[in-house]
Amino acid sequence: MLTIKPAAVGRLVLHLAEVDAADQAVSDAVDKLEAAANLATRYPDKEPARLQCVESLRVAIDERDDKQFDLVEAVREALYGTDPDDDQ
Repeated sequence: MLTIKPAAVGRLVLHLAEVDAADQAVSDAVDKLEAAANLATRYPDKEPARLQCVESLRVAIDERDDKQFDLVEAVREALYGTDPDDDQ
């Protein structure tokens, strides 16, 4: 039977909160991109603002992916302990 140490639960909660915040940042970036795209459609001079929103979305997605990877690693560690190969 797998057990999770109480201290690991606290770390998992922090990782979950980071993933949730990163998901919200992606959602906010998508909203801004949609608004900028609508504006750029009507006003072509607004295209640079839209491109900046695209880049912000890429950054937010990368950050979210990193946080999700960290969460997966934290869950693995909480369930199975540290990997001795990680020290090498």
